[in-house]
Amino acid sequence: MDHQTNLGLINYGVTMTTLEDVFLRLEGNENIKEEDYGILHGGEMAGKDETEQDQLLLSDTGKVTVKGTELWRQQVYAIARMHFLNLKRESKIWGTLLLLTGVILAPYIIEFITYYVWLNLQYEEIHPGLYFEPGKQFFRGTSGLLVLNNTGGKIDNFIQALKSQNILMDVISGDIVSDQLVHNGAIKVDLENKKYRFTLMCHMEITNCYPVLVNIISNAFLHMFNSTAHLRTWSHVFTEVSVPEEYQMKGF
Repeated sequence: MDHQTNLGLINYGVTMTTLEDVFLRLEGNENIKEEDYGILHGGEMAGKDETEQDQLLLSDTGKVTVKGTELWRQQVYAIARMHFLNLKRESKIWGTLLLLTGVILAPYIIEFITYYVWLNLQYEEIHPGLYFEPGKQFFRGTSGLLVLNNTGGKIDNFIQALKSQNILMDVISGDIVSDQLVHNGAIKVDLENKKYRFTLMCHMEITNCYPVLVNIISNAFLHMFNSTAHLRTWSHVFTEVSVPEEYQMKGF
């Protein structure tokens, strides 16, 4: 409207009232004297300079009217402020809902954390170093692993595979076990029909000894077959086991 003077509009203005009052004026529900005054005296304002047309106008009610970009700026500010107040009021409601949700979920979260911590404290990896590591002694001086070679021949490959696991051990021939119980565990190796047979023996006061001995024998065979794999044993059963896709059996 400022740039299209051919429309016949010499000057215009909008009073700084509430948004509701502005909407009512646009609908024609109110006759405001300020607008009539601006229309009747439009001819008198035509002779004034352009700088005077950009000045603020005073209505008969004493309110200031603005025009152009300043008017739109103030309207945007008013709408933004209204939305901000609504958001501030709604934020209190959301805060209350979040607080109630936190109070309801807090017992379950605490229970989950407690259970997770208990699992980590209760279960641990069991490995040969717990009972057969060199330099460790347990109940009344017991230590190391006893290997009984009852094959009638040499089992150097098996012995070397055991030593690769950093195990303190004694190797004797035969199947006679000393009554002094100076070892934490023992493995007796027999040969039947060209097949090795293993008998496991553990100290009565050693916990989880048998799983450790099975793990030792398994890793020994992996080493003998030049495999880089290594088996690990835990003191609990895994409820979920992830099997790589290449090892899964495919249906026909």
